[in-house]
Amino acid sequence: MVEVKMPRFDPLMEEGRIVEWRKKEGDSVMKDEILVIIEGEKTTFEFPSPYTGKLSRILKKEDEVAKVGETIAIIEET
Repeated sequence: MVEVKMPRFDPLMEEGRIVEWRKKEGDSVMKDEILVIIEGEKTTFEFPSPYTGKLSRILKKEDEVAKVGETIAIIEET
């Protein structure tokens, strides 16, 4: 299992808000497939899955805020 961390989209970004999960727990995901939409301080970003596998846990729900580097989901690699 691997952790998906809140990315830093710009140098000043300290946290991001989860806008929408494109997958739900238990769904298969492919590397580079859009996994989640994240709002930074100035704009919204599509964040692709860094791994191929199964989205086993979502740790930050929609509308929750996470610090850069904080784990937001767990993927079981295949």
